[in-house]
Amino acid sequence: MNDPAAPGFNRKVFDLYDAWASSSNSARAKIARGQAVFNTNEFDISGVPGINDVLGQDPIRGTCSTCHNTPNVGGHSVIRMVDLGIANAENCDPVLPVLTLQNKATGAIRRVCDMGRGGNGVWADLAKFRVPPLRGLAARAPYFHDGRAKNISEVIHFYKDRFHIDLSDGKQGDLEAFLGAL
Repeated sequence: MNDPAAPGFNRKVFDLYDAWASSSNSARAKIARGQAVFNTNEFDISGVPGINDVLGQDPIRGTCSTCHNTPNVGGHSVIRMVDLGIANAENCDPVLPVLTLQNKATGAIRRVCDMGRGGNGVWADLAKFRVPPLRGLAARAPYFHDGRAKNISEVIHFYKDRFHIDLSDGKQGDLEAFLGAL
């Protein structure tokens, strides 16, 4: 429907709050600004199996809508599993067990707290997860596969750090308001 690997990809995934962009209501205006941040705030996406390898580029310049690209839903338009590193041992909740896995063919070792799609026995699928839809996000806390992000702010902080996203000048608060409104 709106896959970044296909011609015609449109970064403007959400338009639900376009009418609020010029609202005199500060809460509505904040949500509309957050929608704009989601659709247009660019950053480099690198080291993401399921994205960079599929597009044949590392890094790619994208936005939140590169992965959350189903119009006005925010899931991924094509069933594609991605590995953002959220199951890597250093990112895991310390109460979870860490699995040390070795690729029999290459000898590569990976330490994860969740094998994700890799439970199918395919090394390339290790720690890959489905890109979740964003509608109703505020009602689904905690976040990530292990529930370590207790609120939307913690999710934004993870991605801000992971991809070095510039969310200065109030963008982070605006993005949080938008995601909370979905």
